[in-house]
Amino acid sequence: MDTPQKQTELLRRVLADGLSEKSFLNIYALGKIQKVMTGQCLFRKGDRNETLFLVVSGRFKTHQKAQENFQEEFIFQEGDWIGELLFFQTPLRWATVKATVPSIVLTLEEKALRALDPENRDFILKKLNDQLSRRLKSANRRLFKTGSANAYLTDYVLKLREQHENKYEQSEIIQNILKNIPRLPIYVTKLIQLLLDEGASVKEITNLAKQDPSLVSQILKVVNSPYYGLKNKIADLNHAILYLGFNEVYQIIVSGGIQKTMPGSPEFRDLHQHSVIISQLAFEICQHYDKRYSSTMSTIGLLHDIGKSIVLLLKKQNPKWALFIEMLQPARIGALLLKEWQIPTTVCEAIQYQDYPEFFPAETVPAEQRAFTAILALAHLCCDLCGGKRIEASEHPYITEYFELLGFDGMTVQEFFSQKIIPSLQKKSETLPSNLRAMVLSIPQDQPSW
Repeated sequence: MDTPQKQTELLRRVLADGLSEKSFLNIYALGKIQKVMTGQCLFRKGDRNETLFLVVSGRFKTHQKAQENFQEEFIFQEGDWIGELLFFQTPLRWATVKATVPSIVLTLEEKALRALDPENRDFILKKLNDQLSRRLKSANRRLFKTGSANAYLTDYVLKLREQHENKYEQSEIIQNILKNIPRLPIYVTKLIQLLLDEGASVKEITNLAKQDPSLVSQILKVVNSPYYGLKNKIADLNHAILYLGFNEVYQIIVSGGIQKTMPGSPEFRDLHQHSVIISQLAFEICQHYDKRYSSTMSTIGLLHDIGKSIVLLLKKQNPKWALFIEMLQPARIGALLLKEWQIPTTVCEAIQYQDYPEFFPAETVPAEQRAFTAILALAHLCCDLCGGKRIEASEHPYITEYFELLGFDGMTVQEFFSQKIIPSLQKKSETLPSNLRAMVLSIPQDQPSW
């Protein structure tokens, strides 16, 4: 067992470097030697930061909970000071520190630090500065290695993905699959091209809608539904389009066309309803980003999961091959199908790169597609928030740079959602799709920023 004399000798050895006998006695007199057993906490995260410790013997390390594994772990050994009291006047400890072996520390309370001779305070300050500098250099080296490894892995995975997907266009099997998918009605393709190239008038939309009597019936059915509570029924298509609004009618036309290409099973209906919600949210985001892209993003939202629909259809048709069919990339398959349907390139490419924000930094997306990709990713986050899901930063490592790319400076995704999107949707709730309307109306007006 360590005697007081032995502890003093250990302390003298630790402090001897560059310190006079007088200075040693000054620090020894104001400090207090303390034994710490293995596993015992020196202090806990959140404790008051009022004490400085010198490791006389033994070993300590920071201790963190499982959900805090992103934080760096520090080791403290003989001669190390624990606590940055002289540098940072923070009221609370930032981490828990535990002994890993039986240890001895010299404890200096804040009052004792103030009572030290200036020469001794400078001595301790220099030791702390040297220690923090070493720690910072070590952290920078680890950061550089981590960054290099991340860049290598990102490039490697991206090349593998591109090599794999580039073979899709040469695959006779995939090309035959795409050619056997029913095409979009010609009026839908014409409307999409019209919107993206020139913009469409109410008259032009009316003329396109009249090409399919069932579509006219659908628009009139929506406007005359009990939800709108009209006293006088609307029988004129032109009047219905003016009443519902351009984007609502556009969604009805394109949605109706998409539904004609896929089965009416619950799984396909769920995918389609999700796409309608994403389309509406993407449209709203554009009202705050750049209104010129509203129709384009509405189209991208409606079509973005078409690849998932194809994969689902193939699995239903070929259940024995389900495992291999699931290996297909829905985004790439969807983009190829839309290209086959002669949908404008802007839409096809935006859908091809749609899942990049989940795995890759913004710089990996072609410059002309980054904004569309970012808006689509943000629309999905807003959809999650509409459903009450919390956004975890660890699940979206690149989303901040995509969000900042849109120029919403000084706001988090949650703040943008609660301050911009929700008030806008609540004002126009009467014209929203029923499933989105239900979600929006269930969110309080004073929606908090999570």
